Amino acid sequence: MYFKLLLTEEENMELEEKAKEIGLDKTAYIKKCLKLEASGKNIFTVEYAANLARTKWPKGVPFTLCELYGDDWGKIQNGVAGVLGRNFYKFVKTTATDFVILEKKEVIIAGQKRMQNQYVINK
Repeated sequence: MYFKLLLTEEENMELEEKAKEIGLDKTAYIKKCLKLEASGKNIFTVEYAANLARTKWPKGVPFTLCELYGDDWGKIQNGVAGVLGRNFYKFVKTTATDFVILEKKEVIIAGQKRMQNQYVINK
């Protein structure tokens, strides 16, 4: 479902800045602000992935999002994986100081070869 939100240029800039501060795109930031119960159950978010890596993945061991989520990765909807990947990369690049981006790694997803960024927690 799509919603149209009309903002002034000033409001748009403020939204972009607030989203950037926490490493999210504007859409993810708006969803976070709405605090919808269904959003709280969504495991395919930047916050969930970062928390999962920090609490469940061994420090110093490289991972891709596919490896991090394990079997749950097969439950992700088409398109969501790419959005999560871009947003997680942006989060690590701009906000998270405890992650490092490594070279891409080839993974097999649904029988197809894909390239995914690798990350490692350095602290």
